[in-house]
Amino acid sequence: MWYAAVKQLDDICSIKISRYIGISSHTPYSVHVFCDASERAYGLVLYIVTSQSNVHIVCSRNRLAPIKKVTLPRLELLAALMGTRLLKYFCKEVDIQPSAATLWTDSKITLSWIRSNPNKWKTFVCNRTTEILQYTSPAQWRYCPGTQNHADHLSRGILPSKLSNLKNWWYGPDWLTQEPSLWPTEDLSSYEQLKTDNEARKPLTQSLYVETTNPVIDITHYSSYTKLLRVTAWILRLLHNCRNEQRFLFELTAEELQKAKDYWILNVQQQCFHVEMEALKNNRPLPTPSKIARFNSFLKNNQIRLGGRLQFAPLSTDVRHPLLLEGNHPFVLLLIKNTHDRLHHLGTRIVLSELRSDFWILRGRQAIKKVLHQCLPCKLSKLKCGNQIEGPLLSERVTPSVPFSTTVDGNNSAECTRSLQKL
Repeated sequence: MWYAAVKQLDDICSIKISRYIGISSHTPYSVHVFCDASERAYGLVLYIVTSQSNVHIVCSRNRLAPIKKVTLPRLELLAALMGTRLLKYFCKEVDIQPSAATLWTDSKITLSWIRSNPNKWKTFVCNRTTEILQYTSPAQWRYCPGTQNHADHLSRGILPSKLSNLKNWWYGPDWLTQEPSLWPTEDLSSYEQLKTDNEARKPLTQSLYVETTNPVIDITHYSSYTKLLRVTAWILRLLHNCRNEQRFLFELTAEELQKAKDYWILNVQQQCFHVEMEALKNNRPLPTPSKIARFNSFLKNNQIRLGGRLQFAPLSTDVRHPLLLEGNHPFVLLLIKNTHDRLHHLGTRIVLSELRSDFWILRGRQAIKKVLHQCLPCKLSKLKCGNQIEGPLLSERVTPSVPFSTTVDGNNSAECTRSLQKL
């Protein structure tokens, strides 16, 4: 093959390539990139199809396969990556979007990699599919049979004497000028899909079982209800991002803060009403000594709510059936403190009324008084004024004396002043 190619090097001079590719700023056209690989080399060819159904070859590129043996599916992926890079360069030069192009390959395994999550594969495949998907979408990649993929000439080689008369190389497959519905289509077969398992990451599985009723966050380290909710929301977001492909970024949302609040409410009820929750889940009556047996409580969304007689009242669900909480729990004390601060340090009755729009706190008055007793601004506002001790009266005011025993002549002092001013 090598000696035959050397002898025909002079025939390359007879090959003439037109520099005009038939496009202009006012001419609609489509771009097609064909990628292929063999054990020796891999390459691609780019065609332009104009609105007049004229096909022009624009450019091609190929590379020799690495000296270190690489599997054929990986070489096909390298060809697809090189096709993506060349498409990006071409679109930049002619000022079009890469999304307007169609890319073709005869490797079903490569298509399977591109159409899947890159993180599913090993590092080699993951990095290259990630770069491919940065500039193209999976919908742009299509399958064509190997006999109709003319990039095969780049991967297997062809003699110069045959290249000049190779019509399918210069003008692409015949179906490029036809309607897209007539283009070749084929679904990925299960056999080809199974071969991708060689490049799949091995799943890391760990078994961890922790039995505890205490929360992961130590609530005693927080003196602010708002800060506790925000820290909890960030931790819940971290857990969500580790378990799911769709990740949340940027600032916390109101929904995430509500989830953090629901987490602590559920935690308080599990710690304080564990027996009652199990009984309600199993549709059993509450035990007689239960603190909430008289409230006709029930479970809704895995939360214990107060029954009461306001089922048909035109009120919200939280007002008709407030959540039950234990007044001595640290979370409830932070909740009371936050409500007290939000109401500008009002008294027990108003704070209790505000809390009962969402919660029913057992021994709520005692819990609120406990929080208000520790409130420094309230202590300062309730301090009593000090009593000023009056000093003793002057001796002149308490010593009896005869009237006119001490007198002052005002006229003389005025005359003296006038005389001094004249001097």
